[in-house]
Amino acid sequence: MLNRQLIDSLLFVITVFATLSYCYFIFRKKKVYFSKGYTFSLVFLTLYTLLNMCAHLIAVIVVACMKAKAGTFEYDLRLYTLIQFGVLIVIINYYVLTKLTQVFQGNWNDHYGIYKAGFLQILITLPLVPFNPISLLPSLTSVPLMLLVYRASRRYSLNVKSETRTTSPELILNPLVS
Repeated sequence: MLNRQLIDSLLFVITVFATLSYCYFIFRKKKVYFSKGYTFSLVFLTLYTLLNMCAHLIAVIVVACMKAKAGTFEYDLRLYTLIQFGVLIVIINYYVLTKLTQVFQGNWNDHYGIYKAGFLQILITLPLVPFNPISLLPSLTSVPLMLLVYRASRRYSLNVKSETRTTSPELILNPLVS
């Protein structure tokens, strides 16, 4: 019916190009507090799931249209849950992508939203793996994403603590006296 290997390879290539262009626009607009490789990996993990779920929705609709043309279409709970699953995961990953963009620009209060969305995504998709194997993808990308964000937040908090220790009131007032 559909060549899955070709579609998966095409999705991977599209995700790499989308990630590169997204990172280009992020680095072009404002100062980013991450390295380019780190930013690429965080955006790639989010976009890979997002684009795969969009492709999942398109595939479900295409199969439903093919069945409708053949006269065997039946709207049932399975079709409804497949569409609902795809839409929910797309919304969650879009939310993560917007929170990542805010974190890249220095708003570190938003990284807790990434953890909440990642845990929610794992909670929703992990029990569905026996019924729908594609639900393993969001869980597998959420775990490294949360670990990378945690590592970055720890490094950021350690840098902030070390900067506050080295700055003394005398150093701050000295330029004003001169």
